[in-house]
Amino acid sequence: MLDQAIKLYREKNKRIFDPDKKFNRSDVELDFSEKSSIYNSIEDGISILDTDLNILSVNFTLRSWYPNRKSFVNKKCYYVYHNRKEPCDRCPILKTLNDGKAHCDIVPYKINSKGITRWHELQSYPIVEEGEIVGVVEYVKDITRDVDLNLKIYNIEHNLADLKVQNEILKEYLNEIESTKSSISKIITNNIKKYVKPLLQQIKSNSSEKPADFQLVCLLETILENITTPYLEDDSALGDFTSRELQIMSMIKGGKTSKEIADILNLSIKTVDFHRSNIRKKLNIKKTDNLRSYLVKSFVSLERL
Repeated sequence: MLDQAIKLYREKNKRIFDPDKKFNRSDVELDFSEKSSIYNSIEDGISILDTDLNILSVNFTLRSWYPNRKSFVNKKCYYVYHNRKEPCDRCPILKTLNDGKAHCDIVPYKINSKGITRWHELQSYPIVEEGEIVGVVEYVKDITRDVDLNLKIYNIEHNLADLKVQNEILKEYLNEIESTKSSISKIITNNIKKYVKPLLQQIKSNSSEKPADFQLVCLLETILENITTPYLEDDSALGDFTSRELQIMSMIKGGKTSKEIADILNLSIKTVDFHRSNIRKKLNIKKTDNLRSYLVKSFVSLERL
């Protein structure tokens, strides 16, 4: 993740660095003197090195990063800045001394024994005199905040990617659950229609002369209707109706009169007629049209009630 954060920083800042930039010795002596107010007012660290990696001068910012160092001049840069006895492996200054071009790298900076806490971008530019390299300007920018910000951005993007994957998996599970639910509902309603309702109709026919048994069978039909109503398919044509209206629509389609429906649902005939009127309004059919015929023709799904 840290490598990605550093890579992102490099991509954002690659146009700023000029690999062909050089400094003339006379300009360096004038502009990078430790007595220069401009040199010391720059917020990034700057040091001037000779070809043996000895420090010739440092600006105020770079000194402030090493408060425990009392002396900088004429000491090796790798010793002063990194407590090393030999040059750093990724030192851009060595590359500049080798090929005469400017180089840039991002290196860790340890300020205590607990580990890496800061990140520095090092830029090294050759100092030339009469075509020969006589030293190096080292420009040091503390990019810890940039790296930390890029690391947070990477983590957020990575987490978002994980959330997208998890969301897709969740959608698949939900679709599978919905498919299973639909299959179960079809099995339940089809079995009730195929096995239970014919049996109830037969019992109902045989108990027509026994009012108590007849009412019991009607009650069982109502219970079945209440059980099967939630298993209706999510049909857009049925989505505007209440569960009570769906019950009444099913009974109307089955040929029951308002009085029969009222007795089964323990409602008044006036209430049933009110529901019938609402059903007609939602179906947008005229009072002269036969409601049962319309339901038989248009609502196959009601057969499962």
